[in-house]
Amino acid sequence: MSIVGPDVSQYQPGIDWGRVASMCPFAIARAVRESWSEAPPAGWPSGTDHGFPRNWPAMKAAGLIRGAYLFINDSVAGEQQADRFIQVVDQAGGWRSPGDVPPIVDFERSNLANCRDAIARLKDRLGGKVILYSGDPGIGRLGADYIWIPHYGIAEFDWGDLPTAWDRSELILWQYKSQHNNATSLMDNAPGYTGEMDMNVLMFGRGEITDLRRLAGLEQEEDMGFVEFKKGWQLHRDGKPKPGPDADPDLLFGWNVRDQATTQPKPEAPTPHTHVAEDIPHVHDEGKTGPAIAEEV
Repeated sequence: MSIVGPDVSQYQPGIDWGRVASMCPFAIARAVRESWSEAPPAGWPSGTDHGFPRNWPAMKAAGLIRGAYLFINDSVAGEQQADRFIQVVDQAGGWRSPGDVPPIVDFERSNLANCRDAIARLKDRLGGKVILYSGDPGIGRLGADYIWIPHYGIAEFDWGDLPTAWDRSELILWQYKSQHNNATSLMDNAPGYTGEMDMNVLMFGRGEITDLRRLAGLEQEEDMGFVEFKKGWQLHRDGKPKPGPDADPDLLFGWNVRDQATTQPKPEAPTPHTHVAEDIPHVHDEGKTGPAIAEEV
């Protein structure tokens, strides 16, 4: 079963987070919005989303794994926006570590330098990873570690539709429904709110609850190995891969190193430069971080 959760802002007031948590293990809330000219909530910094002071602690109280995002403004310096984002989240109670996913930068405008500067500032000040939300593969990751993409109107995600500029191992969330787009066969709305919500499915690792917990620092990270993904392979709504009509039936869709360890014999004495299944290293090439790519077997 797919792991799904909503992302919300001040446009979804009065959410019953306890009911959300009854069906969704995670949720994401906007902390700082693009418009800094609009008056903030009383006692809060400019740019604060009006729903965040309530949403952030309420999500924690409901036992949800949480995420907070900064909606980038083209006309305000990226470093200033990152600082304001940290200030707002701290004022709302701060991050749980472990227990919350990395900070998120939502880029839907045109000032790439601003977004890149904001991501760099978050990394410098918080010392961790950053998630980039974007529907434009041409911009790359702008220094972020993971990506969260919108892709609407489909019942199943076809990995072949993922732009080559983005690697499978970098994709952690798929926004399959927004307030303005039709839902798929996945959950239409989270319980606890009568209006429309944006909805997302976890794509990190194998898309399981343990992977969500790893993303939030609640489980120990493990190296993930994936073979090449070909167009035609799809992620079914039950969270398992299946071939589409044009798929190569001989191509392995993808696997986790733990699975490989159960099917591949371990050498008794690995020679130098031979990596056994449970010891696939990370790649640290310039401009490319993340899990290693395993050879097809």
